[in-house]
Amino acid sequence: MGPGTTATASPPVRIPRPARPAAPARPPAPARPPAPARPAPPPVRHRRDGSTLISLLLVLVGLAWLGSATGVVRLSLETVLATALVVLGAGMVLTARTDWSLSRKHWPMWLGLAVLVLVMASANSGGIASSLNTMHVGPTSASLTSWSDAGTTISNLAGPVNVDLSHLQGGTGTRVLRIRDVFGPIRVVLPAGTPGYTIHVRAHTAFGPVAVPGVAERSGGAFTTRTFDQINGGGVLDIDATGAFGPVTVITAQR
Repeated sequence: MGPGTTATASPPVRIPRPARPAAPARPPAPARPPAPARPAPPPVRHRRDGSTLISLLLVLVGLAWLGSATGVVRLSLETVLATALVVLGAGMVLTARTDWSLSRKHWPMWLGLAVLVLVMASANSGGIASSLNTMHVGPTSASLTSWSDAGTTISNLAGPVNVDLSHLQGGTGTRVLRIRDVFGPIRVVLPAGTPGYTIHVRAHTAFGPVAVPGVAERSGGAFTTRTFDQINGGGVLDIDATGAFGPVTVITAQR
């Protein structure tokens, strides 16, 4: 360069970066095959099978009740309920996916669940209503005063049961008083003070609260049992009060 000449810096040369290769496109997900169409049920032809099933169950219960009341047969409540459950279940199986209208209805399933609950409650409550001839509908009351009458069984199907023992005179030996109810409350009144005999109480219910003397609160829930003991001299009175659906209350008579 000659004198008086100014040097000019040349701008830096930028080398362009190579472009990133584009990511390969993902193949589209294969379409799911459509679900196979559910075959349509056959057209309903038998439209009165529901009433037929109910009639069959009523005839079954009625025959069992009549046979037990006349003394021809003695069937337990569990046996009758289990037979009804078998008939109901067999009817649901045989009519499933057929041209019977029973296969399109939901009430047989709910009826079967209700019968199953009854069977379980009856089986877990000490044999409620051991025979159908003791099935009584309505209030049942008993007032026991003689020691010889204390060893008995008081049963009811539906309705309250009231047993008054406040004037029961004592004796010797052991008497077992069984009280059974399926639908309804049970109320037992014990003698006030010292009756002159020992009292053992076992109160049990499948579904409902239980109250006995000496306990401030009732116990509720399912399959509840409470006991009460009053030790005295003389004989022994064992009270077994068992219910399925309803409260069981054992109280002491007021003086």
